Amino acid sequence: MNKKLTLILSCITLFSLAGCSNEPSQSTQAPTAQEVSTDKVEETANIDVAEETASTDVAEETASVDVAEETASTDATEETASTDVAEETASTDVTEETANTDVAEETTSTDVAEETASTDVAEETSKAGNVYTGVGNGYIGEVKVDVTIEDGTIKAIEVVEEAETLVVAERAIPIIVDRILEANSPEVDSVTGATMTSFAIKTAVSDAMVQAGLEKPTITFANAEKEQVHIENVNTDIVVIGGGPSGLSAAIAAKQTNPDAQVILVEKLDILSGNGKFDMNFFDLYNSKAQLDDGINYTKEMFLESKSKSSESPERLQVWADTTETLDAWLRDIGIELNGNFGGETSTSHLAEDDQFAGEVIQAGLEKTAYEIGVDIRTGTTGGDLIIENDKVVGVKVNNNQGENYDILAQNVIIATGGFSYNTELVAKYTPHAVGLPTSNPMGATGDYIPQFEELGYALENMDVTSIFSTILSKNYNLTGGADLRFVVNDAGVSTPTGKVGQLYLITDQEGHDSFYRMQKHSALGYYEIANSVEELAEKLGIDSTGLLATVEEYNNNVTSGAEGFEDSRLFNANDTLYGAPVMSALHMTKGGVLTNENSQVLKADGTVVDGLYAAGEVTAQTGAYSQSVVFGKVAGQQAALTLDN
Repeated sequence: MNKKLTLILSCITLFSLAGCSNEPSQSTQAPTAQEVSTDKVEETANIDVAEETASTDVAEETASVDVAEETASTDATEETASTDVAEETASTDVTEETANTDVAEETTSTDVAEETASTDVAEETSKAGNVYTGVGNGYIGEVKVDVTIEDGTIKAIEVVEEAETLVVAERAIPIIVDRILEANSPEVDSVTGATMTSFAIKTAVSDAMVQAGLEKPTITFANAEKEQVHIENVNTDIVVIGGGPSGLSAAIAAKQTNPDAQVILVEKLDILSGNGKFDMNFFDLYNSKAQLDDGINYTKEMFLESKSKSSESPERLQVWADTTETLDAWLRDIGIELNGNFGGETSTSHLAEDDQFAGEVIQAGLEKTAYEIGVDIRTGTTGGDLIIENDKVVGVKVNNNQGENYDILAQNVIIATGGFSYNTELVAKYTPHAVGLPTSNPMGATGDYIPQFEELGYALENMDVTSIFSTILSKNYNLTGGADLRFVVNDAGVSTPTGKVGQLYLITDQEGHDSFYRMQKHSALGYYEIANSVEELAEKLGIDSTGLLATVEEYNNNVTSGAEGFEDSRLFNANDTLYGAPVMSALHMTKGGVLTNENSQVLKADGTVVDGLYAAGEVTAQTGAYSQSVVFGKVAGQQAALTLDN
């Protein structure tokens, strides 16, 4: 990702300003860690790891054999592979800002900001006349920018080196550069959803200004609060609250169903697409061109059977299956191609290409389409209280990051604001088994509308159901997994169960590394330690080599002897190249939310429909993940458009 981004004001296009959310992943802190309850297991299958599904009062899909990636013993792979595929809606190829928000705020002082700049490095000296190279520390590493300064004016900013998450950088950097150029100063608001990257750019520009002999700017991490001013209210046909996979799908489908409809989409962060853009795998997709090209005939009946044990109503399940049957064609019609089908004849897993994550392509395509067909997209705008008249929802109160608040009055409202994994209070209230675990979700997953739903008497369901991802990378909160054989050990080198709070280490061999694209991608980015022996790997990871050697030996002895549970396992090749990284378990998704029917209409506690209100995605009680959010977002948009008054 050390891709050079040439960013000057004249090059900033409308599409580059579209984006998705990615903020610091946050630890849901508490005095004690609680073990994950596994009374009932939800559909949390993960192709990259056998996710441990937490606290699932609703028994959902049981594990399938599509990707039985971890069927070795518990010494080798702590969990057997879950369902059809990896549930990866939340996060994060790279969740950009893993730091706890409270910790991040500590970096706001000018002194800290200036420390990240380091003006003593020779590379940062003036290049040619009025071009100065500044340095800041980003989420992944150093960010270097060339800043053209003439007569005290910042004329151009070019990012010449960075290792930030591509899907964040390509959205956020144009925005922060534009703000700096317009203000002729880095003393501007950071891009919400990309705070660390913004801070790095601001610090680097500050460094360049000091080199140019200008006064040192005061750089802050947090954005200053604005004085609130009420402005004129807005009327529209449909307002969508939330700009992730389900919200964008809803807005597009509404405009496609009724091209004359006025559709506004508000997103509280400055960049769009929520968790979706980080997802590797778009699963639960059948009848795709990629499947058909590979000779795979996965039918609707097979899909319905695979979901038969879920808690979805029969009506919702049928709509899910019907809409999914044509979903690939719908995506291709708007320029989104998922050409990588993997996992076998009964797999519904899809990549964009064999070496490209699905989420980055899907979300870029949804954003582009929404802009092109005329959706009025307002980022940096937070949805607040619903406006209700005569028991009908007729709009929503909003406020933006400029300190302006106003009402958006609409015939229909669609809520698509995501789950609540990042909200420590709601996690403690509804999912106490996950307290203390970090989350792989970005900062937007705060469950903003859950308290309103409760107060208004709307039905909530499955609120204690979660998806616990067994291992994410400790350094940057990336999801791990996919290796056909791996060990998860503690600092003593002993295999250890996941799902609890604590530092662990993931170990695999060359064959395991080569068995899954995500691991190949991450090792190429330097996220894994690489060694030629068990002893060397243990030393690099700082764990006990004797214990790790014993763990590997015990596993291989079980495979060789054909011990029970190891019959179909392969040997761990300790003599080949080995890979390892510090990891930890994380809260990956909350699965509970407001209850909706097959038309994505919100339901009251008594089962009746809330007039004028629709919802889709993780804000609802749903048993699926990424693709289901797109499906019911699409349904919500269609139904909201069909019920408009002429």
